[in-house]
Amino acid sequence: MTIDPPPGDTLTLGFDAYIQPSSQLGHSGSVSVSEKEVDVVTLEFTTWLVP
Repeated sequence: MTIDPPPGDTLTLGFDAYIQPSSQLGHSGSVSVSEKEVDVVTLEFTTWLVP
């Protein structure tokens, strides 16, 4: 995803998804903030579903 900078200094991003029943396994991922094609910061995370 490429996002143009918002006005001000706060970016809010929402995500909505349909998760199939009995799919409670998590996955790992990462997200990076880049400036001029150089990663400035990277955040690694693991997701999981709570019934």
